[in-house]
Formats: sequence, C-alpha cells, structure tokens
Amino acid sequence: MELRCLGLYRSCCPHTLLNCTSCVSFTKNKGSETTIGDYQYRLTPADVDQRLILGVADTMVEDQPYCLFVVERVTGASSKMDNGEISLSDREFEAVRNKVYDLAGISMSDAKRTLVVSRLSKIIRRLNLDTFTAYLEHLERGASADDIQEFINALTTNLTRFFREDHHFDHLNDYIGKIVNDPANPNKSRLRLWSAGCSTGQEPYTIALSLLAAHPKLKSWDFKILATDIDTDVVEKAKAGIYKAGDLSGLSPERVRLFDRDGAGNVRIPDHARSVVTFKSLNLMEPWPMRGPFDAIFCRNVAIYFNKPTQEKMFTRMGELLAAGAFLYIGHSENLNSVADKFKLVGKTVYQNKLGASARSAA
Repeated sequence: MELRCLGLYRSCCPHTLLNCTSCVSFTKNKGSETTIGDYQYRLTPADVDQRLILGVADTMVEDQPYCLFVVERVTGASSKMDNGEISLSDREFEAVRNKVYDLAGISMSDAKRTLVVSRLSKIIRRLNLDTFTAYLEHLERGASADDIQEFINALTTNLTRFFREDHHFDHLNDYIGKIVNDPANPNKSRLRLWSAGCSTGQEPYTIALSLLAAHPKLKSWDFKILATDIDTDVVEKAKAGIYKAGDLSGLSPERVRLFDRDGAGNVRIPDHARSVVTFKSLNLMEPWPMRGPFDAIFCRNVAIYFNKPTQEKMFTRMGELLAAGAFLYIGHSENLNSVADKFKLVGKTVYQNKLGASARSAA
C-alpha cells in the first residue's frame, strides 16, 4: 500500500491548504517525498475534497499546534490514482525532464509537473503500463520512432493566434515593401521566410496573408515561407488550413476579410496564401536541412523552453542562415542578450543581423 500526502490543513479551517515546509514530521519541501513511520508521503497541493483525512500531525505549523494531514491511498500493484492519472515520483519526474531535454532541448521547470502527469498518463494507460518508470523503460528499449515522437508531442505547448504581436507584422510589411520596391535591385524576385515553431499554422499564414495583401507584386515572385515545428500533430493540422471562426475573434473587419468561409462555420486560408507556405516537422536540436539565406525568421516563444546555452546555439545558427541585414522576430518575453554580438535590436523584440546591418535597414 502506498500513501501520498497531499498537504496540511489548519485544524481550525480544514479547507485552507498550508504549503508547509516547517512541519517537523514532514522533513522535506512541498513537492518532495518523505517517510513517516512505515509509509512514504508526497507533499503537493490538492483540494481537500475526495481525500482521506488520515491523522493529525503533532507539531506546530504557523502557530496552529494541530494540523490535519491529508493523504491519497493507492492500493495494489497499480500506481493509478483515483482520477485516472499515474502517480509520478521525483525520480521519475527528473527522468522525464532529462529525456525531453535530450530529445528536444526543452528545459522543464518544476511547475510543469502537473502537465507531465496529465498528458503522459493517457499514453501510459493506452500502452497498458502502470508506472512512469515502465513507460520510460519502454522509451529506452522498445519504443518506435512514432512512440518517441508521441512523447515529444505530448510535452510541447502550442499557444498561438492570428496576428499575434501584430507590431511584428507592421515591421515586416515595411521591410518587405523596401525589398519589393528597391530600385537598386529591379531584377530581384526571390523572397524566403521561415516560421520556426509554427504550431498550428496561424503565424506563417498571417505572414502570407498580410504580405500578399500589402504587396501584390509578390504574387509573381518566387515567394516561399518555410513553416516548421517539432510537434508532428500540429504540423498536420496546419497543412489543412482550416480553423474555427472564433479563431478570428478580435481581428479587424479588414483582416477578417482576408480569410475564406467554408459554409460549415469554419474559416479557410485562401489558396493563394496556402500555396506559398510549406510545412515540415523539424527538431531544432538536430541538423537543419535548409541552407538559406532567409530574408526574415520568426522564432517567437520558442526559446523560452530552452536553457541559455541551447538558446545561444540556436540563435547563432539562425544568424548564419539570415541574409545580410535581415531580421529575426522573437517572443515578447525573450531576448538575444547571449548573442548581442551577432544581432542589433531595432524594435520591440525585432533584431537585425549585424552582418551588413546597414543593408535593407527597416529600423
């Protein structure tokens, strides 16, 4: 029998969870395992509802001499909890973090523990396994390439929308306008852009729709957008180019008119915009098949999942693929301080490749 302690509650107010780290009986911080008597406990926040009040901690916590401790009882060989999720030990969580870092360069904080349990429990149950340890052993020894990809897909976050951080698209439109109408290069008709971490496609399609609307000349150009993501599921969804009408909520009427309707309550990316976007799955930690040069790269809210050395390596590689003076667009909580020698900040989360930075300047 396994007992997992889910927290401490004031005896005078049993519905108030204490994030206790000072209780004598519980010798480790919230979220870690400890042993009391013959049983092992885990200190994690939880609601008192549907939990078993097992006993009283005979100690002082925040001036309350008697505090209830609440546990979840797990019986039998299975580690499945009452809600269908699989229990996750500290050792297993660390092994999951190491695995996703090795495969995808993703650094997971302690705050991602709930996400790991929620998303991977479904896979573990489907494989008829009982524990995270068994699942990790499966990934190491008997997993197919699809199994490994499913593990990565489950732990990636895909949050995006059309015209997100629209100041980037205003800058891009001005910059591309100077390229398209540059009298010094009347014969130039090639344009290449890359959306790295494209998720379900809203970002690359926004690029295509806004540029084609602002610069009709591009319809006769060799204009292509590469859109990549490590998550194969979202790449397949992006290829379809079909979204719920609600995904356009908050857009101006002018922007809404850029989309087609399919008659079933959905919106569709017009063919002329879909035709310039190519979707591919790509792990940014592996070799990149493209050679560039790119006139712009969007890599927004991707680096936040990497540690500093991985960020520096990735941005350096992107700088090598950017054309002279071309631009890199990143997320609002990101920066390029680690590669400041290679990029120049020219706007809000807009960086210019310092190689030939005076050329094509849109600053």
